[in-house]
Amino acid sequence: MVRTAWTARLPDLAPGVDEVHLWHTRVDRPGEEGGQGGSLLSAGERDRAAHFRREVDRIRYVAVHAFLRRTLARYLSMSADAIDFIEGPAGKPALTQMSGEPDLRFNLSHSGDHAFIAVTIGREVGVDFEVIQPDVDALALAEEVFSADICKALRLLPSEARVHAFYRTWTRLEAVLKARGVGFSLDPRSAQIPLEAASPLSITSVKDGESEPLVWTVHDFELAADIIGAVAVEGEGCQILACAWGGA
Repeated sequence: MVRTAWTARLPDLAPGVDEVHLWHTRVDRPGEEGGQGGSLLSAGERDRAAHFRREVDRIRYVAVHAFLRRTLARYLSMSADAIDFIEGPAGKPALTQMSGEPDLRFNLSHSGDHAFIAVTIGREVGVDFEVIQPDVDALALAEEVFSADICKALRLLPSEARVHAFYRTWTRLEAVLKARGVGFSLDPRSAQIPLEAASPLSITSVKDGESEPLVWTVHDFELAADIIGAVAVEGEGCQILACAWGGA
């Protein structure tokens, strides 16, 4: 698990095929690198930002997407406002691939004042995080999204451990689904996520139509005692390097 390895800058901005770079920033600190940046956004992004009713939501949207563009620009050696995105069949964003550029893959997760980006080369990747709510009804939520086996295992845990196990399993599941680019168009109950197994771990996703099962390596991470997440990357043998813009 990535715990206290958050650094101010990654040593090498050219991830190898066996690395995932995990970036974090806060989006409630105007003036920092992850903060204000409306001039970097595309016309479509600025239009979406303008449709938020609450000013705080508009500011966060702008900050998150500026953070994404600035981060990717570091790898692509190009202006952040020149980056072009496309969407996959289920809406997962990707970079428009141009000749001579690295096969950079990424995924974004943001909620409230925090945003995370996972970046790698040549492998699909997904990232998710959650802020732990200690009074959540973990069993009720688990029965909506987890398999019967996971729910059964959760019931055997003490209440405090159950809440943590729920969030750990949820972020692992969401990271895998985001890496696959299917989100919850695939029934999450079909994914077998080991309950509180040690990280990193391998997860084999179920067959989807004619495709063969895929193996994903899942790494847990935490930013604070109540902010935990997971990164899922295609294949095996990847390590996670974590970096924070403006500090964690």
